[in-house]
Amino acid sequence: MIDLVLDSPVIAPPDDAALDAAADTLGIALPPSYRAFAKRYGFGLSLGLFLVYVPTPVGYSGRAESLVGSARVLGRELRDAVQRGWVRAPIAPDVLTRLVHFAYSENGHRLAWDPADARADGELAIYAIGRGYHPVARVAGDLDAFFERALRPGVDGMFGRATYTLEPTFAPAPVIAGR
Repeated sequence: MIDLVLDSPVIAPPDDAALDAAADTLGIALPPSYRAFAKRYGFGLSLGLFLVYVPTPVGYSGRAESLVGSARVLGRELRDAVQRGWVRAPIAPDVLTRLVHFAYSENGHRLAWDPADARADGELAIYAIGRGYHPVARVAGDLDAFFERALRPGVDGMFGRATYTLEPTFAPAPVIAGR
């Protein structure tokens, strides 16, 4: 599992009510693996690279960690890129435009769910979208499987020619003074 790295006060992880409200706003059922992750860890840096967005407290306006706000912004950007022909992927445009973004890496990769690719247990397939919208690929069936792959050498080939190996850590985002 992922080890917590705590060195400052953190934003409280979302509860079921906040996750349900975000799901209703997004129009999808949030996958069980994501819900468990969000409730345990909250918002912060996973594996030293990935910011997994979660619902944030009402009135909080930190960087861009709100799941709903980030999903809308990143989704709009991807839809625009598809319309402009900037995305070169062997994935149908209708799949690309329905993806719901939930994470961003510090090197420009995005993670998104495909709400139409759901398993019986409620898990949603995860797509990795490379910097510059290339490559785009289905990389895991759920968040736990994504983390397992991401911890392998070279990030298990999920991000092209990546040669780095990630560490199983989570560092919560600190509370910003005055918020």
